[in-house]
Amino acid sequence: MRLSFLYVGLIAAASATPLALIPELKIDCDANIMYKLISFFETNDSKYDARQCSKSSENGFSAGIVNFSTRYGDALAVIEQIEGDSNYEGQFDDMKPTLEKYAGSSSSSTSGILDFCEKWEAVADSKVDFLDHQINVLNKQYYAPAYEYINDMDLEYALTKTVFFDTAISHGSGSGSSSLGGLIKKTNSKFTKNTDGPSGSKIKVGEYEVDEIAWLEKYLDVREELGSSYDTIRIKSYRNLIKDKNYDFDWPAKVFDWNNKQKDIPCDSSDIII
Repeated sequence: MRLSFLYVGLIAAASATPLALIPELKIDCDANIMYKLISFFETNDSKYDARQCSKSSENGFSAGIVNFSTRYGDALAVIEQIEGDSNYEGQFDDMKPTLEKYAGSSSSSTSGILDFCEKWEAVADSKVDFLDHQINVLNKQYYAPAYEYINDMDLEYALTKTVFFDTAISHGSGSGSSSLGGLIKKTNSKFTKNTDGPSGSKIKVGEYEVDEIAWLEKYLDVREELGSSYDTIRIKSYRNLIKDKNYDFDWPAKVFDWNNKQKDIPCDSSDIII
């Protein structure tokens, strides 16, 4: 499940924060593992598979490194991104009006776009920098809005930043009660005094100072209250990382896959993710 952000010029409206001003977007182990986790939670694979594509009864077609979907418009955002690539051969030109229609109405229909995966794979097999374009859309659509909250709260740890990034993808980055902004607001309301915790990083919650990881633990409780089966493995994984005190991904992240089996997500300097 992914919260709809109805298609209305998605790339242009994604965020007022220029990506160049986001210091976290750099190639290091923090970012490497963060992006692997984001891809892993969405696809059950941390390999950044830009080519993968499948039909989904819930989302129309889902494809790429975080299962960009035809229903919610981020697959269309990727297609609009590649239109500026000199190697793009217009594979999606004929179906673009239909993709715009489905994105604008959050429709999971596949009528008129049945060869979507064939075209997606053809682009992946071409000279188009497909992975780079997908990462660019991922950053603009999801990381940049999440960064607004990350920056405002002056978060220190990669784990907390990853949770915000993931929430923006799975629940939206707005201020609604089940979106990132609403979940932050509800979590903040749980703190009525200065609160110590295990991490040593303090964040401001109103007039109080709260340990960042103590705050994150409460946030996960609040997110769990949404009752989304989509969140179950993610929250279990985040709590496991807290238990391991792996707040900054200083060693491989021990998380759980869709079959509830533990998997290690290591830092790999050979992965160029941004």
